[in-house]
Amino acid sequence: MNDPLSEVIALLQPRAVFSRRISGAGRWGVAYSAFGHPSFCAVLEGRCRLAVDGQRALTLEAGDFVLLPATPGFTMSGFEAVRPVRFDPKVTSAHMGEVRHGTRGGHPDVRPRAVCARRQ
Repeated sequence: MNDPLSEVIALLQPRAVFSRRISGAGRWGVAYSAFGHPSFCAVLEGRCRLAVDGQRALTLEAGDFVLLPATPGFTMSGFEAVRPVRFDPKVTSAHMGEVRHGTRGGHPDVRPRAVCARRQ
């Protein structure tokens, strides 16, 4: 027997476009352009803010999972006011390692894993 989340993901028939592991510390923020295809994010450790365009911001914590069936624009950030760096998920980067936002040294405040997909 499948769980409801697995059934929703199966109905979307996603195929990964890119997977990116990011981390953030101190003052940081990344604004993603609307993608229009499914995407999801799992917070591996720490906490951050997620503000989906037109919606109230949410706090995400370690263990949280977010599924966006038709990804609108959104911003992920720390909790300090900052002008977010713009990112277009349709333009992929050759960078394969973890991307660090905000303070470069030390332990990150958050480490989410983001995956953008498109339907097959």
